[in-house]
Amino acid sequence: MRSTGIHRKLLHRYLVCLFIHKLNYEVCFDTLKPLGNISLFIQLIISLVGNVTLYMRPKKILEQLQPLLQRPSFTIAEAEELGVSRRMLGHYVKAGELLRLGAGIYCSAHHHLTVDFQWEDLVRTMSQIPTGVVCLVTALRLWDLTDEHSSEFWIAIPTTQWPPRMQHVRPVRMRNLELGRTTIRQGDWDIAVFDPERCVVDAFRYLNIETAVKALKRLATQRGLNFRKLSTYAKTLRVNITPYIITAST
Repeated sequence: MRSTGIHRKLLHRYLVCLFIHKLNYEVCFDTLKPLGNISLFIQLIISLVGNVTLYMRPKKILEQLQPLLQRPSFTIAEAEELGVSRRMLGHYVKAGELLRLGAGIYCSAHHHLTVDFQWEDLVRTMSQIPTGVVCLVTALRLWDLTDEHSSEFWIAIPTTQWPPRMQHVRPVRMRNLELGRTTIRQGDWDIAVFDPERCVVDAFRYLNIETAVKALKRLATQRGLNFRKLSTYAKTLRVNITPYIITAST
Protein backbone atom coordinates (compact mmCIF):
# COMPACT_ATOMS: atom_id res chain seq x y z
CA MET A 1 0.00 0.00 0.00
CA ARG A 2 2.85 2.33 0.83
CA SER A 3 4.42 1.62 -2.57
CA THR A 4 1.15 2.48 -4.31
CA GLY A 5 0.98 5.78 -2.45
CA ILE A 6 4.51 6.66 -3.55
CA HIS A 7 3.63 5.84 -7.15
CA ARG A 8 0.59 8.09 -6.97
CA LYS A 9 2.64 10.96 -5.60
CA LEU A 10 5.25 10.50 -8.33
CA LEU A 11 2.53 10.41 -10.97
CA HIS A 12 0.93 13.54 -9.56
CA ARG A 13 4.24 15.42 -9.48
CA TYR A 14 5.13 14.31 -12.98
CA LEU A 15 1.83 15.48 -14.44
CA VAL A 16 2.11 18.81 -12.62
CA CYS A 17 5.57 19.30 -14.14
CA LEU A 18 4.14 18.60 -17.59
CA PHE A 19 1.60 21.38 -17.21
CA ILE A 20 4.03 23.85 -15.63
CA HIS A 21 6.63 23.51 -18.35
CA LYS A 22 6.09 24.38 -22.01
CA LEU A 23 5.27 20.81 -22.95
CA ASN A 24 7.38 19.89 -25.92
CA TYR A 25 5.14 16.82 -26.17
CA GLU A 26 8.22 14.68 -26.56
CA VAL A 27 8.79 12.87 -23.24
CA CYS A 28 11.88 10.81 -22.49
CA PHE A 29 10.32 7.66 -21.07
CA ASP A 30 13.72 6.41 -19.90
CA THR A 31 13.19 8.50 -16.78
CA LEU A 32 10.18 6.33 -15.93
CA LYS A 33 11.96 2.97 -15.98
CA PRO A 34 12.67 2.92 -12.20
CA LEU A 35 8.91 2.97 -11.56
CA GLY A 36 8.46 -0.55 -12.93
CA ASN A 37 5.19 -1.71 -14.53
CA ILE A 38 3.29 1.37 -13.48
CA SER A 39 5.40 3.31 -15.99
CA LEU A 40 3.16 1.88 -18.75
CA PHE A 41 0.16 3.50 -17.12
CA ILE A 42 2.05 6.79 -16.75
CA GLN A 43 3.07 6.67 -20.41
CA LEU A 44 -0.57 6.25 -21.40
CA ILE A 45 -1.59 9.24 -19.28
CA ILE A 46 1.20 11.37 -20.72
CA SER A 47 0.19 10.39 -24.24
CA LEU A 48 -3.39 11.42 -23.56
CA VAL A 49 -2.29 14.68 -21.97
CA GLY A 50 -0.11 15.42 -25.00
CA ASN A 51 -2.99 14.82 -27.41
CA VAL A 52 -5.35 16.98 -25.38
CA THR A 53 -2.77 19.74 -25.25
CA LEU A 54 -2.46 19.74 -29.03
CA TYR A 55 -6.06 20.85 -29.21
CA MET A 56 -5.83 23.14 -26.18
CA ARG A 57 -2.93 25.23 -27.50
CA PRO A 58 -3.01 25.25 -31.33
CA LYS A 59 -2.43 28.99 -31.65
CA LYS A 60 0.67 28.94 -29.50
CA ILE A 61 2.23 26.16 -31.55
CA LEU A 62 1.48 27.98 -34.80
CA GLU A 63 3.02 31.11 -33.31
CA GLN A 64 6.22 29.14 -32.78
CA LEU A 65 6.17 28.25 -36.48
CA GLN A 66 5.50 31.77 -37.75
CA PRO A 67 9.08 32.46 -38.92
CA LEU A 68 8.87 29.33 -41.10
CA LEU A 69 5.29 29.82 -42.29
CA GLN A 70 6.31 33.00 -44.13
CA ARG A 71 8.81 31.04 -46.25
CA PRO A 72 8.08 28.98 -49.38
CA SER A 73 8.84 25.79 -47.43
CA PHE A 74 10.66 24.40 -44.41
CA THR A 75 11.99 21.10 -43.11
CA ILE A 76 11.34 18.99 -40.04
CA ALA A 77 14.79 19.87 -38.70
CA GLU A 78 14.01 23.60 -38.95
CA ALA A 79 10.69 23.10 -37.13
CA GLU A 80 12.35 21.08 -34.37
CA GLU A 81 14.81 23.91 -33.80
CA LEU A 82 11.78 26.03 -32.83
CA GLY A 83 10.52 23.34 -30.47
CA VAL A 84 7.87 21.89 -32.80
CA SER A 85 8.04 18.13 -33.14
CA ARG A 86 7.47 15.84 -36.12
CA ARG A 87 4.25 14.60 -34.53
CA MET A 88 2.85 18.13 -34.26
CA LEU A 89 3.61 18.77 -37.92
CA GLY A 90 1.68 15.63 -38.83
CA HIS A 91 -1.22 16.83 -36.72
CA TYR A 92 -1.40 20.17 -38.50
CA VAL A 93 -1.23 18.52 -41.91
CA LYS A 94 -4.37 16.57 -40.95
CA ALA A 95 -5.94 19.75 -39.56
CA GLY A 96 -5.36 21.58 -42.85
CA GLU A 97 -2.92 24.12 -41.45
CA LEU A 98 0.15 22.73 -43.22
CA LEU A 99 0.88 21.06 -46.55
CA ARG A 100 3.39 18.23 -46.95
CA LEU A 101 5.41 18.91 -50.09
CA GLY A 102 7.68 15.90 -49.84
CA ALA A 103 9.63 13.75 -47.43
CA GLY A 104 10.23 15.99 -44.41
CA ILE A 105 9.24 19.19 -46.26
CA TYR A 106 6.24 21.36 -45.33
CA CYS A 107 4.68 24.75 -46.01
CA SER A 108 1.76 26.81 -44.76
CA ALA A 109 -1.61 25.96 -46.27
CA HIS A 110 -2.76 29.58 -45.98
CA HIS A 111 0.27 31.73 -46.81
CA HIS A 112 0.39 32.60 -50.49
CA LEU A 113 3.63 33.82 -52.00
CA THR A 114 3.78 37.07 -53.92
CA VAL A 115 4.44 35.29 -57.20
CA ASP A 116 2.47 34.37 -60.29
CA PHE A 117 0.05 31.66 -59.17
CA GLN A 118 1.20 29.19 -61.82
CA TRP A 119 4.79 29.37 -60.52
CA GLU A 120 4.08 29.34 -56.77
CA ASP A 121 4.71 25.60 -56.45
CA LEU A 122 7.93 25.95 -58.45
CA VAL A 123 9.25 28.59 -56.02
CA ARG A 124 8.43 26.30 -53.08
CA THR A 125 10.16 23.40 -54.80
CA MET A 126 13.30 25.35 -55.66
CA SER A 127 13.61 26.65 -52.11
CA GLN A 128 14.42 23.06 -51.07
CA ILE A 129 16.84 22.34 -53.93
CA PRO A 130 19.47 25.08 -53.56
CA THR A 131 21.85 23.40 -56.02
CA GLY A 132 19.15 22.82 -58.63
CA VAL A 133 18.51 24.74 -61.86
CA VAL A 134 15.18 24.87 -63.68
CA CYS A 135 15.66 23.23 -67.05
CA LEU A 136 14.07 21.70 -70.17
CA VAL A 137 10.26 21.83 -70.41
CA THR A 138 9.78 23.91 -67.25
CA ALA A 139 12.48 26.39 -68.28
CA LEU A 140 11.13 26.59 -71.84
CA ARG A 141 7.73 27.51 -70.41
CA LEU A 142 9.30 30.16 -68.18
CA TRP A 143 10.89 31.74 -71.27
CA ASP A 144 7.67 31.25 -73.29
CA LEU A 145 9.49 29.02 -75.79
CA THR A 146 6.98 26.16 -75.68
CA ASP A 147 3.29 25.55 -75.14
CA GLU A 148 3.84 22.09 -73.72
CA HIS A 149 2.55 21.38 -70.24
CA SER A 150 4.13 19.05 -67.73
CA SER A 151 2.78 17.79 -64.42
CA GLU A 152 6.35 17.77 -63.12
CA PHE A 153 9.00 20.42 -62.63
CA TRP A 154 12.16 19.60 -64.58
CA ILE A 155 15.11 20.40 -62.33
CA ALA A 156 18.77 19.91 -63.23
CA ILE A 157 20.91 18.65 -60.35
CA PRO A 158 24.61 17.77 -60.08
CA THR A 159 25.56 14.23 -61.09
CA THR A 160 26.91 13.66 -57.57
CA GLN A 161 23.67 14.64 -55.85
CA TRP A 162 20.98 12.21 -54.79
CA PRO A 163 17.62 13.04 -56.43
CA PRO A 164 15.30 14.90 -54.04
CA ARG A 165 12.25 12.98 -52.83
CA MET A 166 9.65 15.60 -53.65
CA GLN A 167 6.28 15.48 -55.31
CA HIS A 168 6.00 16.66 -58.92
CA VAL A 169 9.78 16.92 -59.42
CA ARG A 170 11.59 15.37 -62.36
CA PRO A 171 15.30 15.58 -61.55
CA VAL A 172 17.77 15.55 -64.46
CA ARG A 173 21.41 14.87 -63.63
CA MET A 174 23.71 17.17 -65.61
CA ARG A 175 27.46 17.68 -65.49
CA ASN A 176 27.61 21.37 -66.33
CA LEU A 177 25.18 23.49 -64.29
CA GLU A 178 27.07 26.76 -64.65
CA LEU A 179 26.88 27.11 -68.45
CA GLY A 180 24.05 29.52 -69.21
CA ARG A 181 22.88 29.66 -65.59
CA THR A 182 20.91 32.79 -64.66
CA THR A 183 18.05 33.75 -62.32
CA ILE A 184 14.45 34.85 -62.77
CA ARG A 185 12.71 37.02 -60.21
CA GLN A 186 9.35 35.65 -59.09
CA GLY A 187 7.83 37.98 -56.51
CA ASP A 188 10.30 38.21 -53.65
CA TRP A 189 12.25 35.14 -54.74
CA ASP A 190 14.99 34.40 -57.25
CA ILE A 191 15.02 30.99 -58.89
CA ALA A 192 17.94 29.54 -60.83
CA VAL A 193 17.18 28.73 -64.46
CA PHE A 194 19.15 28.17 -67.66
CA ASP A 195 19.04 31.03 -70.15
CA PRO A 196 16.99 30.65 -73.36
CA GLU A 197 19.95 29.57 -75.50
CA ARG A 198 20.99 26.84 -73.07
CA CYS A 199 17.39 25.67 -72.85
CA VAL A 200 17.18 25.31 -76.64
CA VAL A 201 20.46 23.39 -76.85
CA ASP A 202 19.35 21.10 -74.00
CA ALA A 203 16.06 20.53 -75.81
CA PHE A 204 17.99 18.99 -78.71
CA ARG A 205 19.87 16.80 -76.22
CA TYR A 206 17.02 15.55 -74.03
CA LEU A 207 13.66 16.23 -75.69
CA ASN A 208 12.11 15.23 -78.99
CA ILE A 209 13.27 17.01 -82.12
CA GLU A 210 9.88 18.62 -82.76
CA THR A 211 9.87 20.38 -79.38
CA ALA A 212 13.47 21.51 -79.85
CA VAL A 213 12.91 22.93 -83.34
CA LYS A 214 9.76 24.80 -82.26
CA ALA A 215 11.66 26.30 -79.31
CA LEU A 216 14.48 27.41 -81.60
CA LYS A 217 12.06 29.04 -84.05
CA ARG A 218 10.19 30.81 -81.28
CA LEU A 219 13.49 32.06 -79.87
CA ALA A 220 14.39 33.45 -83.30
CA THR A 221 11.03 35.20 -83.55
CA GLN A 222 10.82 36.62 -80.02
CA ARG A 223 14.41 37.41 -79.12
CA GLY A 224 16.50 36.85 -82.19
CA LEU A 225 19.23 34.22 -82.45
CA ASN A 226 22.52 34.76 -80.69
CA PHE A 227 24.61 32.61 -83.03
CA ARG A 228 27.80 32.91 -81.00
CA LYS A 229 26.15 31.85 -77.74
CA LEU A 230 24.21 29.00 -79.35
CA SER A 231 27.33 27.72 -81.11
CA THR A 232 29.43 27.93 -77.94
CA TYR A 233 26.82 26.08 -75.88
CA ALA A 234 26.36 23.42 -78.57
CA LYS A 235 30.11 22.84 -78.85
CA THR A 236 30.59 22.67 -75.08
CA LEU A 237 27.70 20.23 -74.68
CA ARG A 238 28.72 18.25 -77.78
CA VAL A 239 25.59 18.54 -79.85
CA ASN A 240 25.38 19.66 -83.47
CA ILE A 241 22.49 22.05 -84.08
CA THR A 242 24.07 24.17 -86.84
CA PRO A 243 21.71 22.91 -89.61
CA TYR A 244 18.70 23.80 -87.45
CA ILE A 245 20.10 27.26 -86.66
CA ILE A 246 20.58 27.96 -90.37
CA THR A 247 17.03 26.80 -91.14
CA ALA A 248 15.52 28.86 -88.31
CA SER A 249 17.36 32.00 -89.37
CA THR A 250 16.25 31.91 -93.01
